[in-house]
Amino acid sequence: MSPWQRLTQHLHWLQQPPASTNQSFTALKRFVSLFLVGITLSLAVASCGQGTTNNPAATPGGASPAANKGNIELTLVSFAVTKAAHEAIIPKFVEQWQKEKGQTVSFNQSYGGSGSQTRAVIDGLEADIVHLA
Repeated sequence: MSPWQRLTQHLHWLQQPPASTNQSFTALKRFVSLFLVGITLSLAVASCGQGTTNNPAATPGGASPAANKGNIELTLVSFAVTKAAHEAIIPKFVEQWQKEKGQTVSFNQSYGGSGSQTRAVIDGLEADIVHLA
């Protein structure tokens, strides 16, 4: 017996013949409306709740184990056009981070076509920063 058949078997009011087509349509509209409200509320509650994460940067205190040692290694995956901009920005970022946090930051960089970089990330290339077109 399919789940739908089990559901309709338990909902006796759906099996009763309607008094008129209009009444049947009204009952169906009410059922669909309540169903959609329930789904919406469920999604809202699920998106607002605190879940567990496998992100090491989400450890208590907001720092990853590597950050506690004073060295941070980040992987940047980006499309090729941004290489010059990143080469100008990254040294300034590293210097500012060192001043403010006292930690050394190093970047592993990967540049290529946006499509190939997207495919690499989808296929499992781990990246802390992904910048695609």
